[in-house]
Amino acid sequence: MWNIVLLARLMKIHPAELESRMVSRKGAKDFPQKFLEAYLRQLADKKDWETFMNILVMIIYGVLLFPNIEYFVDYVAVDVFIASKTRSENPVTAILVDVFGTLDLCSERKKGKMLCCLPMLYVWLISRVEERVSSVNCLVQRALQHDLEVKGSQDWKQFFATLIEEKIRWHLSWQQMSHLIYYCGKYLNVPLIMTKCYINYNLVLAQRQFRYLERN
Repeated sequence: MWNIVLLARLMKIHPAELESRMVSRKGAKDFPQKFLEAYLRQLADKKDWETFMNILVMIIYGVLLFPNIEYFVDYVAVDVFIASKTRSENPVTAILVDVFGTLDLCSERKKGKMLCCLPMLYVWLISRVEERVSSVNCLVQRALQHDLEVKGSQDWKQFFATLIEEKIRWHLSWQQMSHLIYYCGKYLNVPLIMTKCYINYNLVLAQRQFRYLERN
């Protein structure tokens, strides 16, 4: 569990008041979304933009990237926010683990629904399977302009049933190259633990999928 004093300092609220605003749910304490949004408006009126951005990021983490309970920002999202803010930890790893873990769980149970960062997952998916958007410089902006085709569940089933490997573009022309990690000591599989699950991630296999290594 994160330190309430540290969080209070980032939010510029007295620790006692901050704790009084939290709601106990299932053994953990979460923040009501309404409280954070109201506080955000107060900070905007005061023009305290540094604290404003801290609260805004925390809301985004809780509502968009790591949603769990509707209308609440739970302690896990706050933990990721603090790790990113104070220790410069990259939240992308946490997002990937949640996405992969949820997909694996839904596949295993043959049911379920995605809760994590659906808009970004949709943009990632559609950019690799839709021919007309593969060369777009900013697909996020295009998605926000509602220029992408909306499919129903039956349309998606038919689409994936006919999808073949040759139609998937793993690396896009507008995607920047970066340094990649493909060894973790002597281990091929790396265990990644996050908010709701853990997965074993094979780094060499991931690079092959993205066409960074020669395929066997």
